[in-house]
Amino acid sequence: MKFITLRFLLKAFHHIRFVCVLFFEWLAYKLLRLRVISLTMGLLLSFAFTVSGQVTPDAAVVGFLNNASSITIPYNTASGSNKLLMVGVSAQQPGASVTSVIYNGTALTKLGSLSNSSQSRIEVWYMKAPPIGTYNVVVSNSQSDNAVIGVMSFSGVHQTTTLGTLATAQGNSTTATVNATSANGELVYSVVGFNNGNANITPGSGQTEYWDQTINSSIVGSGSTKAGAPSVAMSWTATSASWTIGAVSIKPAVTTNPGGVAGASIWLKATQGVTSGATMTWADQSGNNRNAVQSTASVQPTVQNNVFNFNPSVRFDGIDDLMPLQNLSGLPTGAAQVEEFAVANHLNISGSWSHILSYGSGATNQMFSMGKQTTTGSAATMLYTNDAISSATEFTNGAAVLLDGKYDGTQGIISTYGVQRGTITATGSKTTSNGYVGADPTAASIWNGNISEVIVYPTNLNTTQTR
Repeated sequence: MKFITLRFLLKAFHHIRFVCVLFFEWLAYKLLRLRVISLTMGLLLSFAFTVSGQVTPDAAVVGFLNNASSITIPYNTASGSNKLLMVGVSAQQPGASVTSVIYNGTALTKLGSLSNSSQSRIEVWYMKAPPIGTYNVVVSNSQSDNAVIGVMSFSGVHQTTTLGTLATAQGNSTTATVNATSANGELVYSVVGFNNGNANITPGSGQTEYWDQTINSSIVGSGSTKAGAPSVAMSWTATSASWTIGAVSIKPAVTTNPGGVAGASIWLKATQGVTSGATMTWADQSGNNRNAVQSTASVQPTVQNNVFNFNPSVRFDGIDDLMPLQNLSGLPTGAAQVEEFAVANHLNISGSWSHILSYGSGATNQMFSMGKQTTTGSAATMLYTNDAISSATEFTNGAAVLLDGKYDGTQGIISTYGVQRGTITATGSKTTSNGYVGADPTAASIWNGNISEVIVYPTNLNTTQTR
């Protein structure tokens, strides 16, 4: 009896062990499959790396208060991501003050000021995310004054922790100087005012000067920048006179790159930047402001939770849901290379052509898009009329598909899960006339399914980047 019991226990143990092995093999397979879906080519489903960027100055424009209390200065904020507008005022009257600075109808914020009782004053104003383009800067002063006003913008600026603390100093001598707290990778901005009326004052070592002007032989104003460090000395030398000076560190944007691969033209991911309401916005995470925006409620897609790898997605209905893309200028045109990655599924493979993200126009070879071939479950890179069709049937039973579509200068190429599936030779003539998420450039061929993430690069990535 004991032998029978022991034999039974041994058989039971081996059975349990076999079941456990099968379970862990199944678990390992599932984890590996999830890893393939989320990490294949090191890009999609929010596998991202964060790095600090570089603050880049744009051109400066100077205006003057000529015994006046207001001035309008047209200024062109150049295109770019993570912008900052700075206005530096070097004025004569210590008892006066700037009451407002307006750009395109929106008020700037005053960072700080300092007055020297011997008739010199500086003020610094700023605006985060100013509108791109040429608009008026309107400066209003509390009384008539002489002032030099420098306006300039910057790209690559952190939009939350934007500026450090304004350091100021005053004196009466040949050298105006102040020490600003900064850090490596930041950029120090400084404004000075000398009450001697002599232009061509000399900036300190390492400074890049953007303006140096005087008005009515009274106040001379100048602005400059210098690379950041733990402590940065900003200075100017001039004929001995009363002076005021201010300096502040500008902090770089922290850029998150998909898969650690910088340079994306568009990056839409359903885990971040999707807001619903009267206007639905899918915010571009690349920093290029190519947001997808839909203000008509009846054609807005919906946000679905826990669709792919426990992540949300944006669901397009295959009828009329679509989201126009903004700021298409700068995307590759003509026969230039371009590459698009996406994680998506499709819920009606027998339906007609449908598009994940497209831009261009409805003419032969003037489009770039990726999506599904008509009446099949095959993925496709679409150039309009000429299309690279996958030899496989990827879109089945609502399964998630990792797609890679590109144009290499002579061919359209479609790949899925890192395997090339089809090509088409064509002379690309892409335009930036229109762009949509969920439709072709003519606002037709609507996607029927979920889109979790889309990334567009203005070139073809190499094998190291997509590994």
